[in-house]
Amino acid sequence: MNPSAGARGLPALDAMLFTGAGLALLFIGSWVPNERLNINGVPLDSVVVAATVLLTTLSSIRPDVLRMLMVLQIPLLLLGITIAWSPLPDVGFDNLTSLVLTSFTVFLLFNTVTERYGDKELARVLVIFLALDLLAAIAYKALFGFFDRQVLFFLNGPIVFGRVMSIGLILSLYVYRGPVRIIAAIAFYAAILWTESKGPILAATLALLALAWLSSGRRGKLIVLFICFAVVMTVVAIAQYYQISTRDIGRLAVLLNVLSGDTTLPMLIAEDTGRTNLWSKTVDIIFAHPFGVGLGGWAHYARTAYATPYPHNLFLELWSEGGIVLGTLACIPLLLFFAVRRNIFWFVALCLFLAQLVSGNIGDARQMYVFALLAIFRPAPADTNISATAS
Repeated sequence: MNPSAGARGLPALDAMLFTGAGLALLFIGSWVPNERLNINGVPLDSVVVAATVLLTTLSSIRPDVLRMLMVLQIPLLLLGITIAWSPLPDVGFDNLTSLVLTSFTVFLLFNTVTERYGDKELARVLVIFLALDLLAAIAYKALFGFFDRQVLFFLNGPIVFGRVMSIGLILSLYVYRGPVRIIAAIAFYAAILWTESKGPILAATLALLALAWLSSGRRGKLIVLFICFAVVMTVVAIAQYYQISTRDIGRLAVLLNVLSGDTTLPMLIAEDTGRTNLWSKTVDIIFAHPFGVGLGGWAHYARTAYATPYPHNLFLELWSEGGIVLGTLACIPLLLFFAVRRNIFWFVALCLFLAQLVSGNIGDARQMYVFALLAIFRPAPADTNISATAS
């Protein structure tokens, strides 16, 4: 089909169908039914999984891409061996299927759109759906607690919602021009701040800076450096002058205070609750169990007071649960996108990679892996200059 088809006006129906189904599965992730998504006795997540699997029979993919894709899945599938000695095999199985099967299925659907209509059309349709998700979240939170992080952002919790809004932010800069680009970017970035999730906020900000830096000439790099310096100095001044505390603006105060040099905040280092302590315990597990504790087994061995079944770092989780050898092999397909030419999906994958360093588990890495695969298998776009996006 003509790649330019559907590029103006409404997207083509099949582009909307493939992208919408893929995005829904990416949101749900799990192939195991969840009670929360059981509506009037109908397992909504099972319906989405079945629909997307059926749609893949209509997908299109080049044979060489499919062969390479299957090869990349092998190191991830090998992690499944460790489920045999995991104390929580059901959790491990759920995470593995979420990472491998969900990513594979969603990539087939997204790749079909790019092959039929081009990368930019996939990006455009994704932005449309993510904007609708944002509007739905605003309406839902307005009814049940607009600034309450414990209230779902419609379909997702704050961390996952912040991540998907990061996808919308980066892709909107690529898709639109002029005032529409500015409005869309501000809306998506404000949505990320709205979550008060430190990981997505930092990841999105750093990814934007990387986009500007790597896609700009010498003059552009100087501008980026000046903006970074100005922003950091402003934040430090605000934090110092107003003596911002976590009581004032909640979790966002942690970011401001860390930038101003305070690294003793309770949310960062409190016993058994801070990220650094979770990571320290995970390192101990890696040395004590070099072959891994089995997928899903981290929570059994960590035994922290923090109500989380994972260490909030993808790679520490891979090494602690999958072992040093299998965990390292599993990193190869996840990080291979760093070795390829940069397209816009590369920057989305970079953003989600940064988010995975401080939050989320193996199953949540499906979002990063899908865009990493798009970065690997889709060439640098010929129809759009990414340096224009960096501006």
